[in-house]
Amino acid sequence: MNALKGIVKNRQIVVEVPTDWPEGCEVVIEPVNELKDMGDDEGPMTEEEIKTVLAAMDQIEPLLMTPKEEAQWKADLRSQREHDMATFEERAEKLKRIWE
Repeated sequence: MNALKGIVKNRQIVVEVPTDWPEGCEVVIEPVNELKDMGDDEGPMTEEEIKTVLAAMDQIEPLLMTPKEEAQWKADLRSQREHDMATFEERAEKLKRIWE
């Protein structure tokens, strides 16, 4: 049998059950804690977890750009910086009005 996903609605669990599950079969239901899945509520990483993450990072290929791609990237950065500087006062005024 495969795990099922469901939702809580009006304090009841709503689940589509496959037709091959016999009537009266026992099931285990537990909440899914999305933060726990990401490791956010389990405290600092263990030494073993750190080693695992570092080993995975070592497998990532470095980003290599051709000279043409790098030149385009730098030009795009300059353009974005110029736009940000040119519109800074306008954006700052909008934010100021929001907080007034």
